[in-house]
Amino acid sequence: MDLKETLIRQLKFYHFATDIHLQLSDAKGTVLYTYGETFSYCKMLREACGRQEFCGETHSDGWKQAVWLKDGYIYDCPCGLVHFSVPVIVGDRPLYHILAGPVALEYPDIMLIDQIIEAYGCSLNYRKRLYGAISGVPVVEPGRLQYLNELLHALVKNLADSWSKENPEAKEEMESQEPVYQPVMKNALRYIEGHYRENISLGQVAKYVGLNPTYFSTLFKQEMGINFSQYLTKKRIDEACRLLLETNMSLVAVAAELGFDNQSYFSRIFKQQLGVSPKLYRQNGGK
Repeated sequence: MDLKETLIRQLKFYHFATDIHLQLSDAKGTVLYTYGETFSYCKMLREACGRQEFCGETHSDGWKQAVWLKDGYIYDCPCGLVHFSVPVIVGDRPLYHILAGPVALEYPDIMLIDQIIEAYGCSLNYRKRLYGAISGVPVVEPGRLQYLNELLHALVKNLADSWSKENPEAKEEMESQEPVYQPVMKNALRYIEGHYRENISLGQVAKYVGLNPTYFSTLFKQEMGINFSQYLTKKRIDEACRLLLETNMSLVAVAAELGFDNQSYFSRIFKQQLGVSPKLYRQNGGK
């Protein structure tokens, strides 16, 4: 039995034992399997607000945090409820994503519905219906929620570890493949590719992908193995090598083309990276 089939079977047991709604997706976000019906409260709130992807961005951020932590991650959703996100990781590759919830941490009252209606401009006609619908969401005490999160993470981690031991060749093949970057990192790398010749900053790229700069910096180093500044410098120096060998551009022009403040700074950074000056690199044909 492959890892996905084993997951599907074990998550079914977890769902029936806990009554927690689960959704299993692959690393690209494609939903593979769901356990339990979607709560009418969530459907009704999307209808009331006219937003079909009401919590999509929040769940995406929860998934990113879980992958970064390599652990289960508990978070609030805009609906006033709680979810937890658990990654299935083999080696360093996140293969699957489990979204668990929603649950409520206490029995909801009408004040919560009023806050949601006011925050998202919902029609008051939905007030009583939303309150009736939210009453069907499971209530889980905060301490028990942490145990449920840890139990689910331990379950999938043990499955992934066992599968890795039983299928060492498949694991080695997977780890030898090109890394599968998270969607946010793909967007960041795409942005850098289009702007590395400019005076871009980590904060600028973090803003583009919608992340806090500190978190983005940590995520970037975890995914790429080097920090943002080192990656940007490497991109510029790699392109400088190409320009030096394939064009007749002056050193001043190359430095300006790649966003360096001046030729002196460019030459110093180039020598730090390659151990030779740009001039000698060109004269020696890159050798």
